[in-house]
This record gives sequence, C-alpha cells and structure tokens, in this order.
Amino acid sequence: MIETTELAPGLNVCRIVNGMWQVAGGHGYITPQKAVSEMSQYYDAGLSSWDMADIYGP
Repeated sequence: MIETTELAPGLNVCRIVNGMWQVAGGHGYITPQKAVSEMSQYYDAGLSSWDMADIYGP
C-alpha cells in the first residue's frame, strides 16, 4: 500500500507524486489516449497524485 499524507481534514494525497510535466503542453505531441491509459495504470498501482506543472517561478 502506498502511504498518503493528510493535507487537510478529508484531503489525503499520495506521498509519491508522479511528474507529468509533458502533458502541460508545448513539449511535443502527446497521444491523449496513451496519457490517460498510463495515468490509469499509475492510479491502479496506488499512485494517485500528479504534478502537471510546466515550470515554477517567474
């Protein structure tokens, strides 16, 4: 079982965050069906938190 952390009452997130910046756009073509399929596989494995930020900061 993957550990979760409670961020607020009733809001738990997986302690492992899957980086998926590629789906933010501007990084080449992405097959939507493949992206959803891969996200489903991660979710089925207990990984339910994603970071889709393209970049941080100014």
